[in-house]
Amino acid sequence: LKRAEALSLYSSARSHISRGDLAGGVYSLQKALDQPHLAALPLADVYFLLCTSMPYLGADPTPYLERALAVAPNHLGLQATQALIEGQSADASVRRRGDQRLRSAIEHSRRNSDREVFARNLAATYHNIGMGAAQNGQYPAAIHALAGALTIDANKKNSRHALCKATQYWAEDLEAEGHPEQALFLYRQLLAIDPSDAEARAHIRRLAPEPIEEAAARVPEPTAVYALLYQLTDGEGIFPADLSSEN
Repeated sequence: LKRAEALSLYSSARSHISRGDLAGGVYSLQKALDQPHLAALPLADVYFLLCTSMPYLGADPTPYLERALAVAPNHLGLQATQALIEGQSADASVRRRGDQRLRSAIEHSRRNSDREVFARNLAATYHNIGMGAAQNGQYPAAIHALAGALTIDANKKNSRHALCKATQYWAEDLEAEGHPEQALFLYRQLLAIDPSDAEARAHIRRLAPEPIEEAAARVPEPTAVYALLYQLTDGEGIFPADLSSEN
């Protein structure tokens, strides 16, 4: 019966996650791991689902990641998830380690037949990390992760919507802190992502030292903006020295 209960919890978790109920999924997965008959479970997948879902809720999956990699050290999805978590660290050396780990996982995935599944899961993990950071008001970290998702899948609408919101909130914070040029830079990226964004256009008209039509002529394509925002928020938070040349 205990074996059946563990499998039932795992099945329930997958159902919750597929419906977008990550909180219910995380709860069921944690309960499944509390059962005595773990051998009945596909442990690598249980840990992978748990570790990629927890960040959405603002929870740190590191303790589970350590246990997961002890069980499945060669699982590329788990390695990539650990890399993305390390990429959110305030410690530059940890971020560098995460970047190297991520590059290695991506390189290995290119040799596998399931590389498309790996890419899809990586985009979803980036998204979940970004959503958790945004909910905690950590807008640069949220932008970095959401832009990461969009560099993999530029058509990921939920990530694009969340990225625009996080970028808007960060721009508002920067302006309130006395950094109007940096805020203007971000508003222009928003307009590049969505030229119909009337709110971003209004902010640009208010802050820009030149007609918006001239600035719009220099606005890059959305895919270039995703890459730019990803690089900008890599943990250093350093804006280009000449913001006008990057608009």
